[in-house]
Amino acid sequence: MLTQFLSRFALFVAAAFACPIAGAADYPQRPVKFVVPFAAGGGSDLLARVFARKMQEEWGQPVVVENVTGSGGIVATQAVARAEPDGHTLLMGAIGTHSVNVSLYKDLRYDPERDFEPVSLLATSPAILVVSPSFPARTVPELITYAKAHPGKVTYATAGIGTASHLVAEAFRQAAGIALVHVPYRGSAPAHVDLMSGQVAMMFDYPPAALPAIRADKFRGLGVTSRQRFKGASDIPTLIESGLTGFEMEAWWAVYVPRGTPAQIVNRIQQTIAKAAAAPDVIQRADSLMLNLVASTPAELGRFQKAETQRWAKLIKEANIKAE
Repeated sequence: MLTQFLSRFALFVAAAFACPIAGAADYPQRPVKFVVPFAAGGGSDLLARVFARKMQEEWGQPVVVENVTGSGGIVATQAVARAEPDGHTLLMGAIGTHSVNVSLYKDLRYDPERDFEPVSLLATSPAILVVSPSFPARTVPELITYAKAHPGKVTYATAGIGTASHLVAEAFRQAAGIALVHVPYRGSAPAHVDLMSGQVAMMFDYPPAALPAIRADKFRGLGVTSRQRFKGASDIPTLIESGLTGFEMEAWWAVYVPRGTPAQIVNRIQQTIAKAAAAPDVIQRADSLMLNLVASTPAELGRFQKAETQRWAKLIKEANIKAE
């Protein structure tokens, strides 16, 4: 074991002296792989492709998006954690992969903090509290009042146990001090069907799916989980406006690289992302995907991730949520 370690260390030192400026100045030296732990065609995948194109234009090297799905992002995240820390493998991390999974899964084979270098936030998205058209409440206060008058009778749908829609709904239940009945589905689509028909009363969902249904009068939108009203649905009040002080919960996406990636390379990637996030075509595309662009420094992302991890760990423990 010691011999192997010394051999690897010697190779590392030799490589470092052989390439003293193989940092930001020469980066990237070959095509870059941008691993996305979500299916192709979804909003997060499309956002990744927008940034990949901008990186490619800036760096003069191909930036290839690779979709690696499975186990709530664990497969992709674990693979990137084991990649060479040279900046040629990037990960589109998210609230699940880097703040929630560590509390949901006992046998997680990567450490969201120790195995990665934070680079930059990319985007955020609030959830929208929607109810069935047949549900009597038309505002959040009315919903809370109704739920308190009918404890254990109001049902809420989610895309599955431990999903973002579940966690936000549980946070809402705790903040409102009401008793709700969880009805988990295998994905959002079947949940939408039962919500529209009135089989379940309410759900937290994200703008790309929720807003078209609201506009078509299939759902009724009562509140958004961001601090300020969502620009794509300015007629829907925030939960804070509706009386839930401090209730702010958003999904988020960010870029990470394997731990040990040189700081010069991390900074170059971050600077490219910040430049891209300010480009009019990227802003326009993010708006069409109903996402809020939020670039950050590596340090800011690190602090944000830690705070998010602590917040969700507390909620998951208190609610005794366990992944299926």
